[in-house]
This record gives sequence, C-alpha cells and structure tokens, in this order.
Amino acid sequence: MTDDFQPATGKTPPPAARAAVAYLDADLDVTSADLALRWCRLRASAEGWTLTRVITDPDPVHTADAEREGWREVVRLAASGALAGVITVNRSTLARCATDWDRVVAELAAHGTRLTTVRAHDLPVPAPGSL
Repeated sequence: MTDDFQPATGKTPPPAARAAVAYLDADLDVTSADLALRWCRLRASAEGWTLTRVITDPDPVHTADAEREGWREVVRLAASGALAGVITVNRSTLARCATDWDRVVAELAAHGTRLTTVRAHDLPVPAPGSL
C-alpha cells in the first residue's frame, strides 16, 4: 500500500495531461478550506501539475461512492483522460481503511490518473517565533 500510484509506463504525460484536481470535504470551515486548498496547490506544484479545479462532497468518507456527486465527477474526468492527478489532504477524506484507499487508488490508476495526498514536506515551515 502506498500514498500514491505511479503508472509503470515511465512516460511523462503530455502538457494537457498535467492537470489535477483537489478533492476536499465540503463541510470544512472557510479557514480550513483555504488552508487545505493552499496545501493541495503546493502538492500539485511539487508534482509538476496544474491545479485546475476543486471538487467537493459533504462528509465524503461516510457517504457511499455512488452518492458522492463530486467523486463521480472526479472519476468521469479521469476516465476522459483529462487528469494526471487527484490531490486530497489526507487518506481519511476518501477512505475509512487501507482497503478502501487501495480501491480508489486502483479506480483512478485504471484511467492513468494518480491519487496522492498532501505530505508534510510540501508544507511551508513557519519562521521561528511566528507561532
């Protein structure tokens, strides 16, 4: 089990395929949503992706995939070949357990899309004394 999936082709997708979306919990408060989006942008930049959209679902981890309109849109975009990646803040946005995470990773990977999370080394380090 890994945080993300790297297709085994070894090929770099064409520029049009470098698009990514952020998948976030719609129930985040404004401050948390802004911070989550900033983190997703940093992750996209680290991957060489361009964040093109933010897609949300209310309480995604406790809602069945079939009932998550936002997630269905993510899968539609991946199936169309429009996405290189999907970024979420952490695994718990999408999955209750490792098996669920592996399933959504495989679902996107089948379309050549990589699922990844924000990682600690992507986050800015506060200046000493700024906290």
